[in-house]
Amino acid sequence: MIAALVFGATSVSAQKTRKKAKFAKITRVERNPQTYVGYVGEGTTMHTLELKTIGSKSKTMFIPVADNADLKNSHIVIGNVVVVVYKKDGDQIVATKITGSADYDNAIGRWTMADPINKTQRMGVELSINGVAKSINMATLPYTRWELQGKPGRLILFGQSIGNGQTFEEKTIVTIKKIKGVWKMLDGKGHVLYTKEKDL
Repeated sequence: MIAALVFGATSVSAQKTRKKAKFAKITRVERNPQTYVGYVGEGTTMHTLELKTIGSKSKTMFIPVADNADLKNSHIVIGNVVVVVYKKDGDQIVATKITGSADYDNAIGRWTMADPINKTQRMGVELSINGVAKSINMATLPYTRWELQGKPGRLILFGQSIGNGQTFEEKTIVTIKKIKGVWKMLDGKGHVLYTKEKDL
């Protein structure tokens, strides 16, 4: 940039150079070699994290977890997205801190409500690891999968709506929230759809 000013570069060139420098700085931060971001794999054990990294050059890694690693907010659940901070220990790397999405962890379980037709039964959805969803006593609304929506507490439920001989793809955005100590699943208008079963 200094050279550009010396040779009388236009203000447009200087502006482009500043933007390029700013982008380079951001890129260096995002590509911090001491951090990995990815999904928790099924090969994860008490002392080793299987991480499926996110990006164009995605790979599967098995990272040993340090004995004194910070796991306070790790939420190590298969399929969850985590940020892994690591250090080099000889020829290998060791995870020193793992931070995952609490929403993913909190979402897993059975979410139900009383069946309005048969009060002795419950209906709803079961959310499992790896984004698998399954309807509970709802033949006309079979859920198939779920994922985090991107905003705190927001989930997307995917499935089908079956009725009158027709089937439509269903995509529902819901919010999970703890209300008076009990986990609730709310619709877009804030109405309670289901309650997490372990909280009943």
